[in-house]
Amino acid sequence: MPQVVVAEPSVQRTAENTVVRVDVTVPGSPPRTVEYVLPPLAVHRQQVIDAMFVVGRLVAMREGWRLVLPGPVSARLLDRAEIMQDMFLEWHPASMKPIPLDFEVAEPLDLPSGRGAISTFTGGVDSFYTVLENREQLDGLLFIHGLDIPLEETDFRARVSKELVAAAADIGLPLVQVETNVRQLTNPYASWGKKAHGAILSSVGILLAERFDTFFVPGSRLRSTVRGLGWGSHVLIDRLNSTDYLSVVHDAVDVTRHSKTARIAESATALRYLRVCYSSQSEFNCGTCPKCRRTQLDLDLVGVTDTERIFAECVPIEDVLAQFEIPAPGALNFARQTVRVARTKDRADIVQALLHAIHQYEAAVVTKEAIRLRWTLRRYPEFVEAFPPRQRKPKKPRHAPPPQPPPPTLRAVIAHRLPDFVAGPLRQLVRRTRGAKSSVLGRPRADHL
Repeated sequence: MPQVVVAEPSVQRTAENTVVRVDVTVPGSPPRTVEYVLPPLAVHRQQVIDAMFVVGRLVAMREGWRLVLPGPVSARLLDRAEIMQDMFLEWHPASMKPIPLDFEVAEPLDLPSGRGAISTFTGGVDSFYTVLENREQLDGLLFIHGLDIPLEETDFRARVSKELVAAAADIGLPLVQVETNVRQLTNPYASWGKKAHGAILSSVGILLAERFDTFFVPGSRLRSTVRGLGWGSHVLIDRLNSTDYLSVVHDAVDVTRHSKTARIAESATALRYLRVCYSSQSEFNCGTCPKCRRTQLDLDLVGVTDTERIFAECVPIEDVLAQFEIPAPGALNFARQTVRVARTKDRADIVQALLHAIHQYEAAVVTKEAIRLRWTLRRYPEFVEAFPPRQRKPKKPRHAPPPQPPPPTLRAVIAHRLPDFVAGPLRQLVRRTRGAKSSVLGRPRADHL
């Protein structure tokens, strides 16, 4: 069986940072060096192995390869590994395969309890909501370079880092910053949104366990909208990345986007440093991408109309509605939530515009599936032969024809078609031969034999 081999990790600690490096070999590819640059802290070998197990199993499940680690795995993490694997196989049966989970169990790390709690923080709606609602429990915020902003974008990363440090200072918490290139390993085998981002976030939390024993992951989807659908950060799987020394908490899974927006609208810090854009690598919020426009609608519904300082290109709400588009299924769920809220606020303009966008998106999906089905049937004609068309009952005509009269009797035919001088004798002949039909047919009667 082909193997995904994780080499012995290297941990180098200096006065400025701690650098963790691990070489990972994937079948058919040269070895890749996965690197995490952390603040100066102690990182145990066991933490690195657990972090690479969380990330490496997604790579191995792409083709059902065996994952080979340099040591045992945390007992709590290993106990839930089969459940995690079953979840991903249920969500992605065509693109993921089961892998062997016969790893040895590691001895628990000797770390003190009550070390503190940290939450990932990007400046978005979900991040700010989790921070504002759990402020008393948190001891720090975490921003990871190399995930939503590539490491090559050094200038933009520096700008975002400066703004997030200021936001964390206003909230009264330190901002822990980490750099990693782990997406270079996972991107070819596990998509960021649907599979990998929850595991990557948890791997960083595991490496920071010397300072924190609770790791908050802000939820981005409602429980009702992610049930049965694959998503990389999910209420059912994030907690399965917990270890003996770290608890992973998926936060705010039952809070709608509108409720989160209403909460951050009460915070001047959140409105000042809000960052929701994923399209621009030069502006905090471009104001033109679907996510920016969706956020502008949510802010308008909670009464925040002055958004010039939030979006680089702030357009009137009428233009936002006229150009509103739905690019993906996740945005479709958010649009439906916004429609429900807009109806309660009597915003017919928003309801009409979003329903139009929803119908356009659904029509595009149906058209795409029809084209795919037609291509499949042309490419594999045996599918058509395997499923013959169903025999349908003939449809009844809309207007039934008038009832036909019964066929005429012999007496009626004789009376109608023959003249009287012929019809009379013929009737007498019929009466005479009624008891001797067989002789009329040309066969002799039995009493004449």
